[in-house]
Amino acid sequence: MCTRHVSRVVAGLLLIGFAAPANCQLISTNSMQQQNYTATRDGKTVGWLRIISSQNGDEKSLSIESQLTIWMLLSFEAKALTVNKFKGSTLIKAAVCRTLNGKQKLNNEVQLIEGKYKIIRGDAELSVTSTIHHTVASLYFAEPVGVSEVFSEVYLCFVPLKKVANAAYASQLPDGGSMTYYYRLGKLSSITASTSYGIVFFQLNP
Repeated sequence: MCTRHVSRVVAGLLLIGFAAPANCQLISTNSMQQQNYTATRDGKTVGWLRIISSQNGDEKSLSIESQLTIWMLLSFEAKALTVNKFKGSTLIKAAVCRTLNGKQKLNNEVQLIEGKYKIIRGDAELSVTSTIHHTVASLYFAEPVGVSEVFSEVYLCFVPLKKVANAAYASQLPDGGSMTYYYRLGKLSSITASTSYGIVFFQLNP
């Protein structure tokens, strides 16, 4: 496998890998709700995905975790944890940390301080002044009716969201990948992730 193709595979894995590394902290379990999904590629099971939400007054916490292993000429295991905390409809804190084959690849933090978001990406600090009401993680928990863009905790920018069919929404990502989310009665029923190494499907377990 050439170096360029390996890099594209790594980027794709980091796009959809969501398993919790040991140094990431899960949300509290007050009023916890959980949904589980099976991940498949080329008709074979390659992992699982779990989404968890908890409510405490007007504060809501969301987390996404999973395990995904892709075998090609090399074996890749992507692990990550994405956590959001909202107060009312406003994001007040978000974090995402990811590893690939045991090595940390990403560690982003977003925190609302005095009306603007402080963003830490590795050693760099940025800021966002626009209020964030919808994130990529929030797409896993409710159908985004009327939403045209969401904030990406990975890319630290707003990405477009387009309704492509009844209860189906697609997002084009800066690295060329895309995610399509399908809902049934307002609940996420499946996801199609298009990556540089193929298509991965996530299906809600019965």
